[in-house]
Amino acid sequence: MTSFFLVIRNSLNIDFWNWTAIISIAIPLLFVLLFGRIYCSFICTWSIISNLSIRIHEKIFKKYPKFSASVTGKYIPIWKKYYILILGTLILFNPILIQYILPPSIIQNGWSDYILFGDIALWLLIFFALLVFEIIKPTFFCKMLCPTGIFLSLAGKFRLFQLAYVKKNKCEKGCVLCNEKCWLGIDPKINTKDSGCDLCARCVKVCPTN
Repeated sequence: MTSFFLVIRNSLNIDFWNWTAIISIAIPLLFVLLFGRIYCSFICTWSIISNLSIRIHEKIFKKYPKFSASVTGKYIPIWKKYYILILGTLILFNPILIQYILPPSIIQNGWSDYILFGDIALWLLIFFALLVFEIIKPTFFCKMLCPTGIFLSLAGKFRLFQLAYVKKNKCEKGCVLCNEKCWLGIDPKINTKDSGCDLCARCVKVCPTN
């Protein structure tokens, strides 16, 4: 996402462009165009907390949070469209805002401030607020609010690799195990090519027909 905004902000800045800049921007963008939102399932530290909150929520309330991470079509609420527009505009004109929103960035900045200044008060407060929000609304941040997740989902529309049904295998009548297990709430049974999918393959794991 940072690479994408750097390209936009420096597209006309001749001094910015050199081989180091091109390579450092091309690698993450290529990764996104190949795999879309896979960062969320295998790399992001917050997804560990988010998935832990799902399990706790299931144990206590016996139900699975069903917010949808979709960013296109009929699956996206109207308020999220305005949120994406406003958030993208703010970050484009002031990229430093991103460090106050993304949990991995908050953790990194907190650790850096502790080493340099012995103080993590601000970052700890923001992190604690996100943690409380996660407990109250499990997975809502990852599915609906996370700037990285939204950007990767939008870019994921053009990705090369994605999960899909093997057509020769027919679902058992009434089976919706894949929908129930999708932590991003995108209902893979009826929405197989949703760009919000992070290729975690939980749906494949529970599918009776593999």
